Amino acid sequence: MSGRPVSLLGARPRLLLCLDLLTPPSASDVEAVSPVFVANCRRVLDHARGAGWPVVHVHAAASFGAGARAIDGLELLPSEPLYHRLGVSAFSSPEFRGLVRANPQAELIIVGASLDSTCLATALAAFDRGMAAALVSDAVSVSPKEREGLDGLEQIVRALAAPFVRFVSTDVLVGRARKFAVIDGGGAPKARVAP
Repeated sequence: MSGRPVSLLGARPRLLLCLDLLTPPSASDVEAVSPVFVANCRRVLDHARGAGWPVVHVHAAASFGAGARAIDGLELLPSEPLYHRLGVSAFSSPEFRGLVRANPQAELIIVGASLDSTCLATALAAFDRGMAAALVSDAVSVSPKEREGLDGLEQIVRALAAPFVRFVSTDVLVGRARKFAVIDGGGAPKARVAP
């Protein structure tokens, strides 16, 4: 994997994407939501809001309706848009695609509740559209169903996606890591591709 210095993180505007930060529907899944994941998502949200980054929330269309609620501490603010997606990627939301078109130079910073499906699909779709994307590795989660039988999933995902997506820790993103920390992986391709 190639490394990029932390200083490159500040080279472009950012847009924070919060994917499916909802309380799971079953009680057993609620208990499986990692407190570390929630705390890191909270730190990223606080940092983004304090830095004035646009923050957008995208949820699966099926999650809209009675009983759907944000994970405690990760609620959206009235000023933050909430879009629904019809497919796996946030780019399946026409409203989200419009927001990205309005911010073509922004780096997409992704936190969310499904690393190996929604978060990764969205990061790779951003790459396909010529947009830089970074997955906050300790602020994305894998559901219990996704984790079954998938030991080492994060290493597999990193190995496969590294040429296209950057992985960054919460500490690096919010500036609390040592200066020599690096962000692993790729970024946007050189040529712009129309969304």
